[in-house]
Amino acid sequence: MAWKLSIASTVAVAVVLLFLSPLAAVAQSISGHTGTPAHGSTMTVFGNGFGQRDADPESFFETWDWGTAESSVDTLSSPWSTMGADTDPARFSDEQRRGVAAGNNLRILLPDRITGSSLNDMVYRSDFEVHPGDKVYVSNFFWSTYNGAREFGNGCPQQWKLWNWATHAGQILDQPYTGISWNASGVDGPPDGDPNVWVVHTCAPGTAGETKHSWGVQPPMRTWWQVEIEYQVASGQGAEDGYLRVWFDGELAGETATASWCRDDLNDRIVNDGFVYNTTVLRNYIQWSQCDSRPDTIRHDNTVYQIGTWARVAIGDASTWAACSMREYQPIAAWDNGQISFTVNQGGFDNGDRAWIYVIDDDGDRSGGREITFDGEGGGGDDGIPGQPTPPVLTDATDT
Repeated sequence: MAWKLSIASTVAVAVVLLFLSPLAAVAQSISGHTGTPAHGSTMTVFGNGFGQRDADPESFFETWDWGTAESSVDTLSSPWSTMGADTDPARFSDEQRRGVAAGNNLRILLPDRITGSSLNDMVYRSDFEVHPGDKVYVSNFFWSTYNGAREFGNGCPQQWKLWNWATHAGQILDQPYTGISWNASGVDGPPDGDPNVWVVHTCAPGTAGETKHSWGVQPPMRTWWQVEIEYQVASGQGAEDGYLRVWFDGELAGETATASWCRDDLNDRIVNDGFVYNTTVLRNYIQWSQCDSRPDTIRHDNTVYQIGTWARVAIGDASTWAACSMREYQPIAAWDNGQISFTVNQGGFDNGDRAWIYVIDDDGDRSGGREITFDGEGGGGDDGIPGQPTPPVLTDATDT
């Protein structure tokens, strides 16, 4: 009898611990959905553990659909400005559309030159402030004619810069700064170069600190590819609570804590400004150093999204998060712990494509996928009004 009581007690304690554990408390699950999976329609997902979030935090979701193809991005009514671009300024483009529902994208040309200049290839906007301690999610799709060291050879080292957060418009090398780059290092580096996302600060004259995640795979030429970033800015000078997580085409490239700024003059500026970053810069900078061939290089951008929280809804192209090679952000209409409504962004999906809805909370924890089919046939249809929820699929912030 004592043995049986011991087993029963052990089971009871285990059950109590399960319900008290942090994982059980935060796990998200989607039990159903309503609405039609079609671009521009409204859908609602039901479930539990979604957490709370403002429906419309400080953010922008940029698909470039509001401009006229071939017109300049830099107009009086545009939130974006350009710098340089003396021969072929950045413009709206209807070339290289990502999917049947996709509209324009942004086109930036880097002309043939010996050394690229940061003043001829920039599109920026300065209406989004990132403060100490903020969490930010970034998703950017790129398309380019650039092929790096694989095309130009080991004797032609290049540096390709695509995206930056900066402290002020035009001052893109002021620190601290964050960016997406591709160092094709020629003979001194790997054949495919070093594509990476990095956070840089300077701690003393002549020294620099850097947090960098590289994905080690050459971005494809003339094909759309995606970089996703979850970044928590350090809360203050010398703080060790920053974090950076990066995906390339859905695959986790790396995640780690980030160092903070430590110089007093940088801290004084951040305190006086009230922000760490306030300018988003889209670039097409290539430094053709010691290169015989310097061709024109065209790049396109689509669906830039940035937000003051990690909490979001994404539609991926696989039934598990880690298997997705594309994740489309969904603009939120209403958010509650057990119910989220969003406007469908079909992005790069075609009609008839199967896809899966994921809910991500502010800690970066994710639900299991909820299957849909674009163009009106959703997995589960309108059966999502809460009744008996399906068993949750538990995941954490790491890709396992």
